[in-house]
Amino acid sequence: IYSFCTLLEVPTQQMPIPVAQLASSFTLSLLLFGAYIEMSSGMGNIWIRKDESGTRQVSLASLVKFALSPLSQRVLWAYRLLDVNGVVMLPLGTVLFFKIIQLIRRTIAA
Repeated sequence: IYSFCTLLEVPTQQMPIPVAQLASSFTLSLLLFGAYIEMSSGMGNIWIRKDESGTRQVSLASLVKFALSPLSQRVLWAYRLLDVNGVVMLPLGTVLFFKIIQLIRRTIAA
């Protein structure tokens, strides 16, 4: 019987989780996701908005709220809207950037 770790060729001993790299990856993923939805057609004014005086204000709370909105709005699970679905894109982006950071660190160390 093979365990899931064996199938992925991951050692079964406990591996330390590089929390700083994960946090950096998530932050980068969140910022790029935010930039994408802010600039994409049909979207915008999600986390950079004008206030009553016309000054642009940054609202990170609005970005987080929008990223989590697929948990309460089924329409954001439509195939054509998956690119603006934070529940899908943020984990994918975090894993992608995490792997890129690991690759860069291995290349530098070699």
